[in-house]
Amino acid sequence: MSPLRGTTPIPLPRRADHRPPSPPGERIDLPAVATSVAAARARVRTRLDHWGLPESVRDTAQLVVSELVTNAVLHTRSDRVVCWLVSQGRGVRVEVTDQGPGMAPRVPRQASSEAEGGRGLMLLDSLAVRWGVIPPGHVSGCTVWAEIHP
Repeated sequence: MSPLRGTTPIPLPRRADHRPPSPPGERIDLPAVATSVAAARARVRTRLDHWGLPESVRDTAQLVVSELVTNAVLHTRSDRVVCWLVSQGRGVRVEVTDQGPGMAPRVPRQASSEAEGGRGLMLLDSLAVRWGVIPPGHVSGCTVWAEIHP
């Protein structure tokens, strides 16, 4: 017979440095090449499906990640691009970090109808609940982040 039979175990006290668990997240580390844009989109779709996020959030997150990874590949001399996905309940925070020097503060602008580019920040501004830039002084490279919610 077990010596604990009929007793209720007492939980061990929490350690002083105990922290609540962080929300689920995923790091996607990619080479800074054009094919990484599609790879990032696919990984985002898979992860957000796994988390059970609404389809509107998944679709928007894929578009945002596509734009941010494209910008990192085209406009920096990075070897690697790192994308972080962090669950925020029914939403997600997306961060894309490159190895570039950062970007000057910009306001989304209207691109001409003939322009092939120049709509990225305007697109990001219209799709994200909030977004911003973490300058290279705080991290290694420039990080652009966006929060996407239903």
